[in-house]
Amino acid sequence: MTRLMSVFTGFILVLLLAGSLRAQIQDQIYLHENPTRPTRGVIDDVTATVVKIRVNSVVREVNVNDIARITFADDPNQLQQVRGMVRRKQYEAAKAELDKLNISEQNNEWVQADIQFFNALLVSRLSITGKADKQEAGRLLAAFIAEQKTSFHYYEAQELFGDLAASVGGFDKAAESYREVGTAPWPEYKNRAAVLEAGALVGSGDHAAALAKYEQVSALKPTTEQMRTLHAQALAGKARCLGATGRFQEGLQLVEQIIKDNDPKTQQKVMAQAYNAQGVCYLANSQPKDALIAYLHTSELFYQDPDTHAEALYQLSKLWELVKKSGEANRARGLLRERYGDSVWAQKP
Repeated sequence: MTRLMSVFTGFILVLLLAGSLRAQIQDQIYLHENPTRPTRGVIDDVTATVVKIRVNSVVREVNVNDIARITFADDPNQLQQVRGMVRRKQYEAAKAELDKLNISEQNNEWVQADIQFFNALLVSRLSITGKADKQEAGRLLAAFIAEQKTSFHYYEAQELFGDLAASVGGFDKAAESYREVGTAPWPEYKNRAAVLEAGALVGSGDHAAALAKYEQVSALKPTTEQMRTLHAQALAGKARCLGATGRFQEGLQLVEQIIKDNDPKTQQKVMAQAYNAQGVCYLANSQPKDALIAYLHTSELFYQDPDTHAEALYQLSKLWELVKKSGEANRARGLLRERYGDSVWAQKP
């Protein structure tokens, strides 16, 4: 009997220790405003807009737009490593680590959704530099969007799908995805969606509709760093549309203001967009040599963003020919095909 009681007591202790360990390894929500001090507790519900977490029996609702990342108590080690690699933009290493996981072996539906999302994200990121297939990336993102409408990654996935569609010339699909991002309840999402949709409208040739979208955002007074960047991008888009619709002098003046007001070290994408808009304005005014110099700024100094860099390389391949520099034209064309071979710019004649 004593032996039986001893075994029973040991069993109870194991259960208590397991419960104690589980309580220590809690779900964690990291916020943008304080990314090093997470809120710890038990997540009760996840939707596309709100995550509910129970902290000491008190349920808190956290808006998804405030969330930098979430880790779950049931996370496999590989998934935690993948998240860190993605933050450091180590996409190839992250994909290799993620491939070690079997999604069907995970019992937590939110962990399963995270694995599905990061797989789609990584294939999408790698496809930009030709290290993965864009069609496969689109298929994975479309599947995630269809199957995980209540995921806190839902709007991020919609934006990724829009970016991917726009990069291969699917501007109608891109605009549709960006409009879905705009249904989110937060102003920053609505404004970003408006700028992104305007870019898709530019791609499809509807500069008048794009101009209206850009003006909607550029008329706002930015109060945060994120909004200041978005405001500058809207102004660059507006300048581009002004040039494309014949108001190139207004566009050129606006570009000069954008270049003056933004730091080239921290706002490289904005600078690339501004110089590409300048190129559009100069071409509209039959100033190909000035346009060439504008696109050279993007190609040589602000080449970090794939879409703006691809556009600059395409325009340079044409403009170098006009000034009888066929060697430079061939170099620009070769670089475009090598780096962005499946982009919409590489497919243009």
